[in-house]
Amino acid sequence: MIKTALVSLSDKKDTEKILKILAERKVNIIATSGTAKFIKDNGLPVTETDSVTGQKEILGGRVKTLHPSLFAGILARRDNPKDMEQLKDAGFSPIDLVIVNFYPYTEKGLKSDTTDEAVEFIDIGGPSLVRSAAKNHRWVTVLTSNSQYKDFLDQIKKNNGDTTLGFRKKCAAKAFRLTSNYDAVVAASLEEEPYEGESSFPFILSTPLTYGENPHQNAFFLKNPLCEVSFSELSKGMSYNNILDAESALRAVKLFDRPAVAVVKHQSICGLAEDSDIIKAYKNAYDTDPDSAFGGIFAINRKIDPELAEIIDKTPFLTMIIAPSAEENASKILSKKKKRLIVLSETLFSLKNDVSIRSVTGGFLVQTNDIFEDVSQWETVTSKKPSDETLRSLVFAQKAVMSVKSNAIVLADSTKTIGIGGGNVSRIDSVAMACLKAGEKSKGSVMASDAFFPFPDSIEYASEKGICAVVQPGGSKMDDKVLECAEKCGMIMIHSKRRHFYH
Repeated sequence: MIKTALVSLSDKKDTEKILKILAERKVNIIATSGTAKFIKDNGLPVTETDSVTGQKEILGGRVKTLHPSLFAGILARRDNPKDMEQLKDAGFSPIDLVIVNFYPYTEKGLKSDTTDEAVEFIDIGGPSLVRSAAKNHRWVTVLTSNSQYKDFLDQIKKNNGDTTLGFRKKCAAKAFRLTSNYDAVVAASLEEEPYEGESSFPFILSTPLTYGENPHQNAFFLKNPLCEVSFSELSKGMSYNNILDAESALRAVKLFDRPAVAVVKHQSICGLAEDSDIIKAYKNAYDTDPDSAFGGIFAINRKIDPELAEIIDKTPFLTMIIAPSAEENASKILSKKKKRLIVLSETLFSLKNDVSIRSVTGGFLVQTNDIFEDVSQWETVTSKKPSDETLRSLVFAQKAVMSVKSNAIVLADSTKTIGIGGGNVSRIDSVAMACLKAGEKSKGSVMASDAFFPFPDSIEYASEKGICAVVQPGGSKMDDKVLECAEKCGMIMIHSKRRHFYH
């Protein structure tokens, strides 16, 4: 039976009921000063920790629970006579229940102006108490969230004031996950180089998704608390695939300062355009491949006004539109026609992710994110040089190819895509696919490739379709042959010196 409980809470929400029931069961409640005041204000009996430890809180509250009387009471093994004898000789009592939550580092520490301010929100005593109780879960119950209170109250009602070992073990696992995550958030906020050396991932479970890649699969979003905004805010009613595609669409339009629109299916763009006029950008992106755009996700890096909303409304079928904002009348137009508009904050559109993390069997892959290169480092390797207009089109195509699944090929005319080929195991197949999508529009267009050409065949094929210029990383053993082919075909070729695989 639970006889003594230690309570130390930063977040006291929903605790009145559980404290009242403990008091009714004559449980001795020990609490730190702030929590003790809260309990007294609710008219319940409480013993302050300094009465147990014989030591007042010191160092401005930094030290208040770090004392043998509390930790020995939690850690003593009830079936070990020596433990219990030492506990009795020291004048300490066993502690059967620990209810603790931590200083709000995520809510307050991360928002502090200086590191010195932030570290004051790093909890030391709380995690130590929680870990101790979790370690000794054979006899001690540890509660770290108000979401556990109902189950706990059901437990003590059914078990004459006690909890089952299975319940305590479940609570202990949750406690260790909490302390691990808490430390990971602190570590990540202090690291100059993310995930360098020993790695810890500061993720917390967010809203469950509707389903995974397929309806029979369960899925969740794990939010990084270091980011003030994320797709977790959208997770309600969204599937795993929705968020993956939305991320790919967002990734594409974030590369452009001018108005831009991306259309994405299966994590790969099937249309992308930028223009001084967002409506032209929308139409050009959609016109790249209307068949593939059916059911796609559209990302727009500008506010949606009623005029654009009317044009979006005429799009046959789309899964979702994401934009940084929308005028009220525009939202009404889209909602009336049941177009799913997702308004993301401007912050999310401008957020630069430092790393990407991907799960594989037995672990995770972590890498810094791909970024667009300095165009001044590009080298024109053919005798024929690009005009300013051609170069501008090549820069656009290169940015677009970063969002196409490898092997990736993009054909562009000015600042709009006209043909996209990706996800093939052969580069020439991607060239052929892009040209097939472009049709007659491939004549006079430019081409970007995410990686080098291993053979001249892709250049020959592109030349036959009327493509006039290409940008590619270079670096193949066959570069000389590929360049010779480009010269022979009268094609402009630029080496970007940077590969952009997107797997």
